[in-house]
Amino acid sequence: MKVPVNVLRLPKVSIYHRLCIEEALFYHNDENWFVYSEGPEKCRPTIVLGISGKPELMCDLPSVKKDKIPLIKRFSGGGTVVVDSDTIFTSFVFNKHDLPNVPAYPKEIMNWSVGMLRPVIDSSKLRENDYVVGNKKFGGNAQAISGKRWVHHTSLLWSFESTTMRYLQMPSKKPKYRENRGHDSFLTALKDHISDKNRIFPSFVDSIEQNSFAVKNVRLEELDSILNEVRISKNWPRSCRTKLVNFEGKALDELNQGYELMT
Repeated sequence: MKVPVNVLRLPKVSIYHRLCIEEALFYHNDENWFVYSEGPEKCRPTIVLGISGKPELMCDLPSVKKDKIPLIKRFSGGGTVVVDSDTIFTSFVFNKHDLPNVPAYPKEIMNWSVGMLRPVIDSSKLRENDYVVGNKKFGGNAQAISGKRWVHHTSLLWSFESTTMRYLQMPSKKPKYRENRGHDSFLTALKDHISDKNRIFPSFVDSIEQNSFAVKNVRLEELDSILNEVRISKNWPRSCRTKLVNFEGKALDELNQGYELMT
């Protein structure tokens, strides 16, 4: 019997809203999900840190402060990324028992996920913890793992601006294959490897089906019903672990409490 997977394509919501939605599906739902979205048009760059990330270590704070770049701490671990309108976001949210052959550890989940990615980008591979073509990175990923479920989310670079990458410091822990390369020579854009951006989402859906999952396309109205239950029963988004933060990494509670899950 095929394992069911809900497939959801979100509108171009902000990364904050998207992460809140993912968190709700991870902690307060018991179904399997694949969630896809693209960055909103003309959105300014936003820095997303792992739940333990420290802005002073991960960000070039003088330029971040000068340009008033928003900072978010997501509910998962992992490193720091800067995202904008040219970023593509994908997430797998799964019950452990539905993938018994995938041990619920980051490396094993990553190895599984790159198999889902290859039908989309046939030359892609996993190198250390990065998705790469050749020796250049086009995607980063992070995980959150609970007793019964895990989420694996990815930010894919459809394109990127060198000026945007200056908001990040060179990380203290770098993959060996990076060899101290700067962002321009370390990163590659998917637009240089895929001719049609509109084929990415259906290619992911095809990959899910080819891997013997039963796909159910979920309408936004169905998502709203799930999120409304979470809002009522879990005091959402006040209880959300995903937070807008200041330059010291402290939660901006008054802003978080004022946000709705969907724009």
